[in-house]
Amino acid sequence: MAGVGMDTKIYPSEKYDRVRFSSDQGGAGPSAMNLKERKIQQDRFYEVQSALTLEEARYSEMRKKIPGLGRIPKDRINTQSQDSEFQKRKQEHVVFVKQNFRQIECSKFVPDPKKLGVKKIRDLKCHCGEILTEHAGLSSAQPMNNVQRDIVEAYLIPEKLRSHINRETLFKAPPENLASLLHSVPWSKEDAFRENICTTFGKISFVNNDNSKPAKYVRLSHNDSVDRCLELMEKHWKIMEPKRPSLCISVIGGAKSFKLDNKMRETFNTGLIKAAKTTNAWLITTGSNVGVMKAVGNAVSEGQSFLWDDDRITHTLRLIGIGPWGYVKDRKYLESDGDGCFPVHFKTSNIIQHGKPVPLNPNHTHFVFVDDGYRNNYKGASEFRASFEQKVSKPTEAGGLGIPVVLVILEGGTDAISDAMVSLNHHIPVVVCSGTGRAADILAYAYSHTRSKHHDSKTPRNRKGELKPKHEDKLIEKIFDAYGERWKEKEIEENIRLHLTNVKKCMEHRDLINIFPMNKHEDLDIAILTALLNSKAGETSDEIRQNQLKLALTWDRADIAQEEIFREDVLWPTGSLDDVLMEAIMEERVEFVALILTQNVVMKEFLTTQKLQDLYDKSLSRMDSHHLKKLMRRTINSEEFSYDNLARLMESLMDKYDHDFDESSIVDTGPGKKFSPVLTNAQQHFKFPFKQLMIWSILMLRQKMAMFAWQMGSEPVTSAVAASRIYGSMAEHIHRNESALKEKVLAYKDEFEHLARSVLDECHIKHQEKAMMLAERKSPSWSSMTSLQIAASAGNRAYLSSVSCKNSIDTSWNRGIQSSPSKVLVTVFLPFLLFTPFLEVNAMGEKKAKTFQKILTFYTAPITKFTHHSILYMFFVTRFTVLCVLYRSYTCPL
Repeated sequence: MAGVGMDTKIYPSEKYDRVRFSSDQGGAGPSAMNLKERKIQQDRFYEVQSALTLEEARYSEMRKKIPGLGRIPKDRINTQSQDSEFQKRKQEHVVFVKQNFRQIECSKFVPDPKKLGVKKIRDLKCHCGEILTEHAGLSSAQPMNNVQRDIVEAYLIPEKLRSHINRETLFKAPPENLASLLHSVPWSKEDAFRENICTTFGKISFVNNDNSKPAKYVRLSHNDSVDRCLELMEKHWKIMEPKRPSLCISVIGGAKSFKLDNKMRETFNTGLIKAAKTTNAWLITTGSNVGVMKAVGNAVSEGQSFLWDDDRITHTLRLIGIGPWGYVKDRKYLESDGDGCFPVHFKTSNIIQHGKPVPLNPNHTHFVFVDDGYRNNYKGASEFRASFEQKVSKPTEAGGLGIPVVLVILEGGTDAISDAMVSLNHHIPVVVCSGTGRAADILAYAYSHTRSKHHDSKTPRNRKGELKPKHEDKLIEKIFDAYGERWKEKEIEENIRLHLTNVKKCMEHRDLINIFPMNKHEDLDIAILTALLNSKAGETSDEIRQNQLKLALTWDRADIAQEEIFREDVLWPTGSLDDVLMEAIMEERVEFVALILTQNVVMKEFLTTQKLQDLYDKSLSRMDSHHLKKLMRRTINSEEFSYDNLARLMESLMDKYDHDFDESSIVDTGPGKKFSPVLTNAQQHFKFPFKQLMIWSILMLRQKMAMFAWQMGSEPVTSAVAASRIYGSMAEHIHRNESALKEKVLAYKDEFEHLARSVLDECHIKHQEKAMMLAERKSPSWSSMTSLQIAASAGNRAYLSSVSCKNSIDTSWNRGIQSSPSKVLVTVFLPFLLFTPFLEVNAMGEKKAKTFQKILTFYTAPITKFTHHSILYMFFVTRFTVLCVLYRSYTCPL
């Protein structure tokens, strides 16, 4: 797994045994010194075995079966430093956390006067929300004697309360005058809270979730820098590897009262995971095992998979929990002695107790615990989470990550409305899942009954987004029905006014809100994409439009891109779409390539020699290019791309090949001397760019892109036959053990072959002569080869059997002779008939065929040559047979 942890290396399935050494042969046993040295060497072997990479472990398994080799090469043992790479990374991790993060502890225990209704002193809660025995110093797992405990209590408990609250009175009832005593003992967070160096970080291994990898975690102060937190995640947690996220989805909503029926759960899980996988998105919740957070965790659990990244395994879905430290159940087990826990074995549960901390969800991959000093309070992380999301969504030039963020609301309490308001104020789009209840339904109702952002001249500007008066009473009723039962009677009016105001403030950013009905058969991922595109619809920043286009490209929704991004009022600067077009080609997004080419992007100007080289270089570095590497290794004995290697490869596949560089780029250096900067001029263009794109697509087995390049390019018949020839030659170089790959390539070959025949047959129906000319035409884009030549060398029988090809072959066979073969045979025996109208010959452009032209045409025609050769051969066979019969008495010595 990326980052620091015990799983940074992948080990074999079985554990390595320590190396055993037999005692010396004969005499006494080894000396104590020898035993000590061997013990050190034995430990050294075990250390190296535990640090093997996947490839090294594989070879180790092979080596152990070969006598005399040993499982580990000697140079691997002798050269490796005692401080392994893992230990170095771990130490850097520890130092970084201690230097940049703090944790807050309450250093003054003063019971809260509002929470005195308990039976025993040990249950009294401080203003910070924690009982005495869980305060810093007393909650340690290490045993303490009475003297040590007295010292800690003297530090924590004010002198005026020490006689009533101490270790001897913990199980007694609180004194009756405790409330009056507390009036004289002040408590403030400024005096009570102390910041200490962070010692709570590392990895969590959930013991009741065996299928998950350890989750990384850190505890930090709510005042700590968001930048340092992102730096920890990027450099030490490797959360950006192997691929940078294109989206961040923050999910908020109901906790203990949240429920989804089966239909809604399926809609939510499918849409959320599809959106996350499509964009490699980060998912953010509070990390608890309750309500919406648990629903997101379950969805991730269903869609989670793992990806090989060099010698590490990484999650394909990143679920980040940013929650309050004081509201984590059994949080003390996550604390360490100062150097972190790698890992800590932690047991979570599904039991939720009202008013008490909640357990962690084991399906989260990362946890950021925000410590504001208060305990048993779930609101301590909202500000840090909002700052985190704002930092992520900021453009890179403003110091952010430039990753779009969208907020998804399911059900939810009053804090969901507040969080939505904060996000909208920072221009973060919100997707409201209506039909899930409470906050989501309140916002959906307000959205459907507010004025649109586009007001007319009769509507004052300050009334934009305002709730229609006749619906305000209904909205107040909804707010009361959702939350009124938990409010005291004197607080109802004030709370309703507060939350109604927050809802109205949310509606001021109505254009950033997208309502998604959960009870309809629609896709949540499309709602998320639409919300992201609509959120920046009115902005003209090139980077914003680029990000929108990349998101639409990632989702492969060319229809949405055409409606929302490529509007008529948007002007795209020259070259601004090059990167997106390159990515669309690489990912085989054919509809996007076609759409971008309609935006005044010319393929001949786009596809330079440098861009084509980048296309091949990027392709060869991908996992799906193994077949091309093997093909290059078998044909040209090289896996590196260069134009010389490409020419050699293509010549081996179809005999002749030209790069077709644009002659306008050739530099004239003198009379009769020209220099073509093939490799030095990165801006050189191609005469036939779609041909080069089609060749790349064929070599990479991108059939959809190859078909698109064929449609957009010139000479459809010859290009289709050439594509079939390339596929056929590739199939010949595929090993017989790779039968599935060979069948795939041959299927592509047949598709282009039948496509070429279909086009030619359609032309034959329209005009027979021109269709025949098309088959015979020498192609300038395919090294002056005809489609018949390419098809014949490839053995494309389906194409050669077409009517036009047969007519063309017949015409070439007769070469100007229009009479039947029987007349040709008669003329061979009676040549004087050439001077008569007996034999018809094509005038070939002349008004009338002259006698001399007729003679030349007849004796150079393939049919005539074949007839002469056949007659002579028959004469030879007959003469030879006769001679053998006449002289049978003479026996041949052989």
